Amino acid sequence: MNLISATLPRAAIGVLLMAITGIATPSSAASPEQAPPIPAGLGRLWFARSLNPGTAMNSPMLYANGAPIATSSQGTAFYHDFPSGTYVIAVDNCQPGSQRSLTVSIDAGNDFALQIQQDDFGPLDCGPTFYLSVPSAEIVSSLFAPLEYLGQR
Repeated sequence: MNLISATLPRAAIGVLLMAITGIATPSSAASPEQAPPIPAGLGRLWFARSLNPGTAMNSPMLYANGAPIATSSQGTAFYHDFPSGTYVIAVDNCQPGSQRSLTVSIDAGNDFALQIQQDDFGPLDCGPTFYLSVPSAEIVSSLFAPLEYLGQR
């Protein structure tokens, strides 16, 4: 066996592994520090949704006081700037529930994070059920680290 035929399969495997790793890893990991400063008079609400391989890839719409904000895809984080005030943030859901919406008070100059979670084990005629939760301050950086940063929505 010559050197080229022995090296070529190893090189091909290496290239394949690099390609898979590049696909599996977001090109731009999410971090609140990479966003521009919060504009004067506004507060920032972050939305984070973890990647859950093997689950339905539905992208539910998020709402603020009934107005659509953006859809939330798995493995992404984005923000939306709001004037100071109290907002009812809701996620599309075919099941009514207490965690389908949360009331959030947003103050100028501050940012706040919400996590969108998914339960694929709801009623068969319904599809995945989505929930909103407030992550604890201790886990926010680890929650954002594997996510792709989408910027403002």
